[in-house]
Amino acid sequence: MTPMNPNQDLFDDLDPPPGRPPDRDGKRANDLPGFLIVAGGYIYQGATQEVFLNWATKFGQNFLPAMAAGVADPKDVPRMFRALGVRFWNQFPQPGHHWQPQPIRRPGRNEPCWCASGDKFKHCCEPLTHAPFPHINLLRFVLNACPATRLADLARSGRPNLDAVADTAHQWCESGQVKRAVALLEPFFAEPRALTDKLEPLFDELMSALLQEGRNKRREHWIAQILARGDNALKSIALQRRATMRSDAGDSAAAWADVAQARNLNPNDPNLSMLEVTLLMGEGRLDDAAQKAKTWAAHFEKLRDPSLASLVDGLRSLAQDPSAAMLSYAARDFPELQTLVTLLAHAPAPRSMHVLGVMRGKEQDWPSHGPIAEVVADKSLQAIEKVWRTVFPQVKPDMTHLHNQAPEVWRSAAKWMAFLQREPLLLNSFDVLDDLVMAVDSLNFKSVKDKLLIPLAERAAELLRLLLESRQSPVQVPWGLMTNRPVLRPVVHLVFVCKEANKWDRFMALCHWLVRELNPADNHGLRDELSYAYARFGRSDDQLVLCHAYPDDASPTLALNEVLAHFRLGQLDVAAQKLKVAKTICPKALTMLLKPNPKAVKPDVWGVAIGGAFEAWLYVKPHQSLWQEAQALDWARGVLKKG
Repeated sequence: MTPMNPNQDLFDDLDPPPGRPPDRDGKRANDLPGFLIVAGGYIYQGATQEVFLNWATKFGQNFLPAMAAGVADPKDVPRMFRALGVRFWNQFPQPGHHWQPQPIRRPGRNEPCWCASGDKFKHCCEPLTHAPFPHINLLRFVLNACPATRLADLARSGRPNLDAVADTAHQWCESGQVKRAVALLEPFFAEPRALTDKLEPLFDELMSALLQEGRNKRREHWIAQILARGDNALKSIALQRRATMRSDAGDSAAAWADVAQARNLNPNDPNLSMLEVTLLMGEGRLDDAAQKAKTWAAHFEKLRDPSLASLVDGLRSLAQDPSAAMLSYAARDFPELQTLVTLLAHAPAPRSMHVLGVMRGKEQDWPSHGPIAEVVADKSLQAIEKVWRTVFPQVKPDMTHLHNQAPEVWRSAAKWMAFLQREPLLLNSFDVLDDLVMAVDSLNFKSVKDKLLIPLAERAAELLRLLLESRQSPVQVPWGLMTNRPVLRPVVHLVFVCKEANKWDRFMALCHWLVRELNPADNHGLRDELSYAYARFGRSDDQLVLCHAYPDDASPTLALNEVLAHFRLGQLDVAAQKLKVAKTICPKALTMLLKPNPKAVKPDVWGVAIGGAFEAWLYVKPHQSLWQEAQALDWARGVLKKG
């Protein structure tokens, strides 16, 4: 028999479903996924070795016709597929054998070949055993046939390859079968099973799957189980995961407490180095992140472990430029990120290519006393933008949302990036900059904010400034006009990024520009954010100007911060008067503020209820310390006690 050609591209694509279309020449293409799906079903059902090999011998060519066509003598096709069946049988995990393979004994070189050709093994299929045979996770093809209610059998009675289990769960999550992935993974952590660091890949996939489902309480449950029953290495991993969760929730102190505990349990865990650097970067502490990376690199070098060499190199890069190094990591999966950085770095200076369509607010029944303007691209830019929309899958968010949560735009990134390179004038388009800001944001890489998101949003802000300065008298650019939303959205996005990065001066300048000049309707509630910043930095006069601009505002923030501003300025009588007014506007917030140790309040189910306990907590959590520092809490209690 002519041996199978080992160079055939049999394993190029395992993702398409069965029934792949024919090749361009009209011939049917190989459908390896379909072959493995059916084969996995036979294995799960407990097919014997002979039944499986007979199926592969008889029907293999139906799935792999191109492979069959490559055999010189058609008589050899069945034997070739029997030999292929042997190769797969030897690697398929068998449910009846604790989910471990049960390979067929390899014949001696002079024994009859296992393909039943009648020839000696050395003259028949032995060369095939030396041909490259890529590693494929065959477990997932067996588990595809397993009912969800029986997935727990894998953990209870099997000894499967844990990397294969993790990969199966990952593949299911990628294809939208998240509940199935959770059903597969959770039994591995149930009592009385021992919890060791060998379960780390499963734990990572379980945490990701539960996050995808939005089940944070369940994530906390399994972390608690590991902290109660796991070995030190796995406990450290669980604490690191919890630290990330707490950091994302804004509880930096608790996150660092988890990091410290994780370090005590497993001080040489390489994951700790990247976690600490990432947390510091997320807090905008780039110098501290660089120093931490340098310290970790020196520590790992002393261990003289060759497996840590690439980590040490990465940490050295982080020590030199944390943002650039983290961007390079992200660019491994999304190479267009680096292309965009380069394009932006060499882009021409911002140039106004828009016009202002000015109208009187009164004439348009607009809630404004001054002229308002609609921002419209000039005709030359409109023509290029029209083509842009054919190559970039635009996903503009609803209402006042700043994020589109559409990472799928990166699937066509090569196409739209090439067009952007050919048409650099698009970097003067508010519509395009809005798209790019949201595209970068959708990847959720904190590292790209400094290198990409902020420069893109700042460019939009500069373009808007240039456009407005081209007019002698000021105008508003209200959010209420749909055409203005791509203009304002990058600037509003920049406001929150600056706050996260503790760039408070830029934050306050942008907030003032948006709230007091561009869009006084303040659709995004930035006046509360600005009011907090004024209170934090003792800008009491600015605080009062802001409060007077919104005399009918019913939020606790403006009402109570007006009291604090008058108190700080020594205007105690006015402050007392405003305190009594605030008591009628936001009684729950004032009551909670004056408590020595108010308890955290769970978020409302449907948004934030006006006048509710959660709204009160949103004010008290960041502001109570400011009142305490100003020594205003005891004064307020005394004023209210006197009535």
